[in-house]
Amino acid sequence: MRLFKTSSTPELIDGPIKYYDLINWWQSAFTEEERARMIAVYQPMGSGIGMGAENSAPENHLTEGDLEWSSADILGFLSTLAGWFNNKHDRLIAKKILDKAASFIPETKSILSVHFLYQALIETYYPDRDNPDALSSAIEACKNQIKIAGAAAKAFRREYPQDQQLPGHKGYEQLAIIFEKQSDYEEAINTCQKAMKQGWSGDWQHRIERCLKRMNNKG
Repeated sequence: MRLFKTSSTPELIDGPIKYYDLINWWQSAFTEEERARMIAVYQPMGSGIGMGAENSAPENHLTEGDLEWSSADILGFLSTLAGWFNNKHDRLIAKKILDKAASFIPETKSILSVHFLYQALIETYYPDRDNPDALSSAIEACKNQIKIAGAAAKAFRREYPQDQQLPGHKGYEQLAIIFEKQSDYEEAINTCQKAMKQGWSGDWQHRIERCLKRMNNKG
């Protein structure tokens, strides 16, 4: 839940950018056009571009209003913010946001916030996989999410004890897909087996059987 007070000085930076102490980053990391785009696109209250009165300006949920309290830590806020820009037109903005978020990993206490940040990194970089650097970044994010998978599983079970099973795991899933596309079926199988052993939901057995079949056909 987030509480806002109307700002009487809209030229000053308030809102989440001030609350999370991101003013210097906001001013230095983005161009004026990018900042305007971010304000227009980020509409968590449901207004959105093209909604409301014709030619009306979008509400500013980033640098206006006095955010007094938020349930999200800075990783949660930035990961969510980046998701609004994960498309082919705005993905550079998303990557800038996630790169900033990653700098807060060492001081973050919530393992689930880190888990979801790595998921956001995978989902942002993998669509540009034809670029070797983007593919490398996606693979690195997969491996980093897998490194904390055991701790994340414990945190999920502790925070959501009513759930009968763990959710899906983007890192394991995406890495298995990458290995399979590279015809590295043995590594794809190993990845699926590790995910299954930890209890993450997914079509692991189906992928294992397909990779085994392809290994046999290849041989």
